[in-house]
Amino acid sequence: MERIKRYKEILFGVGLGVAMWIIDALMHVELGADVQAQNFWTELFQPHAPAFVFRIIYLVVAVSFGIVLWRANWREREIQTLEEAVIAFYRQLDLPTLRILSFARQLQSRTTIKGDEISADLAESIQIDANLLSELAEKYQKFGEQVRNKQTADAVKTLKSIELALKHKNS
Repeated sequence: MERIKRYKEILFGVGLGVAMWIIDALMHVELGADVQAQNFWTELFQPHAPAFVFRIIYLVVAVSFGIVLWRANWREREIQTLEEAVIAFYRQLDLPTLRILSFARQLQSRTTIKGDEISADLAESIQIDANLLSELAEKYQKFGEQVRNKQTADAVKTLKSIELALKHKNS
């Protein structure tokens, strides 16, 4: 079923070509064209040479049309898949980041940690990393919106800014 959805334009082209083949055979029989066929089934499956050549051309043109449609829609499907992946990533990242921020703030507000320097430093480091995750989530959300709005150039700039920000914070 997934393959049918993926290649539906090509299947449409094949169906169109087959329909054109059938319609041409029906026309030959109904119009009483000078053909060797006596009935529809003979004309459909055993056409004379010129009709066969034209029907093959019909089929090739229709399948080519389906392939062109498929290629045109392929990029749109890829962008939609990328958009869904970014949104899913953002949703998965958002809740844990908020929980980490909340826990870090709770740790820092406790009086027992304030007296312990190591625990206070750890809580501060956790909060810094959680803030970084929160910033990344916001930037990825912006990236997803740009992809959804077909602002490809801006989306690429956003991705590059995310990469630069990560390199800067890690060094």
